[in-house]
Amino acid sequence: GNISANISNSPIAIAEGRGEILTPLKIDRSYTLLLIKPSISIPTAWAYEKLGSRVRGQGSKAELTKTGDKIDNINLIYNALKTGDTSFLKARIHNDFEDAVIEEYPVIGSLKGKLLNAGASMAIMSGSGSTVFGLFEDRDKAVSASKQFSSHWNRVVETLI
Repeated sequence: GNISANISNSPIAIAEGRGEILTPLKIDRSYTLLLIKPSISIPTAWAYEKLGSRVRGQGSKAELTKTGDKIDNINLIYNALKTGDTSFLKARIHNDFEDAVIEEYPVIGSLKGKLLNAGASMAIMSGSGSTVFGLFEDRDKAVSASKQFSSHWNRVVETLI
């Protein structure tokens, strides 16, 4: 569906197109995220070009996630968030941009590792970067972890308030 007036009532939505087509998903429980934005900026056009050249250069070894798998992953993440069983997400979720971006900007990989070491259930780069976020079981743990990232912009947010 398209953006609707009640999208703000939903903490999660599937974004399509350039992010302008939003389909809200219903989730009753709240989650705590720690967002970290390093000072680097990653040009979106560069990220897409880098991703494309990796796929062309490495053939099947660098395949993008297929559309069917993306839909499966979205359903997997949605069900995990809906039921509260997020423990297996760390091993299952993947951002196609990450390998190419981390190769050029190793700080992204470092931030992901630090988030996981600080107690995040999962950590991933958002879109083509450079923001990285971690999912935490509770706000106190996220606030405590945020102190390790004082050299970067960071914010603890709740999906439902």
